[in-house]
Amino acid sequence: MSKWIFISDVHVKQRGDESDKILNSFLQKARNVEVSKVFLLGDIFDLMIGGYQDYLNKHQNYFEQLRALLTTKEVYIFEGNHDFHNKELYRNFGASLDEETQKNLKFYTEDTIVNHEGIRFYIGHGDGIEIDNPSYQIYKKIISSRFCYNLSQEIFNFNLVSLIGETASARSRKRNKDRYNNTDGEDAIKKRFRKSAEIVYEQFKVDFIICGHSHIKDSYQLNDECIYLNNGYAPRSLTYLEVSESGAWSFKEIF
Repeated sequence: MSKWIFISDVHVKQRGDESDKILNSFLQKARNVEVSKVFLLGDIFDLMIGGYQDYLNKHQNYFEQLRALLTTKEVYIFEGNHDFHNKELYRNFGASLDEETQKNLKFYTEDTIVNHEGIRFYIGHGDGIEIDNPSYQIYKKIISSRFCYNLSQEIFNFNLVSLIGETASARSRKRNKDRYNNTDGEDAIKKRFRKSAEIVYEQFKVDFIICGHSHIKDSYQLNDECIYLNNGYAPRSLTYLEVSESGAWSFKEIF
């Protein structure tokens, strides 16, 4: 029976760091286990903004692993809030693949619903469904706008975008470090995303809601029909999510 596997929020910063090792191990497992679909649900990289071909060299091992994986598996890539405006980058990467392999590369800028054998999956990065965080939603609209994309591609260069992005990412990591070390804050985030999942269910009536972004690993049975699953911050959980076509699911160790 075919299985699907999911990971998000790996936050690779540079080649050879701990997050890069986690991603490399996950992609190797994806090649070697019996799965048909692999989902990368955003923030796989701590900074990947725009269609710069420089990323193909900066993360060469990742793209080589992805090329090999695509020969036998379908790979679904979702944008996050740290890796976005990447459609052109993956389009150019896909152009280097043969025609049959190209068909296995799926790219999404927004959440989507996947139907399979009567089971409905709502899948995405997770920032699009988060409630009670209006300042982030404003920020998301700005950075995902066509204006910001054109600004990064036509006015800034790769080095300048990297410098600005790394500064912003460093500040984000500092905020998150304080937040995730606070148990009360973690509980509040978990409750917020569970409530977000309940809203998604009421709108779409799906069987699974699978996302990341919160950095909080969670499994929550909303009702008899639907379950919310989040693998959390991969360097912390050291797991990925596996779901079978029958609806059975589990968190699997990366190493």
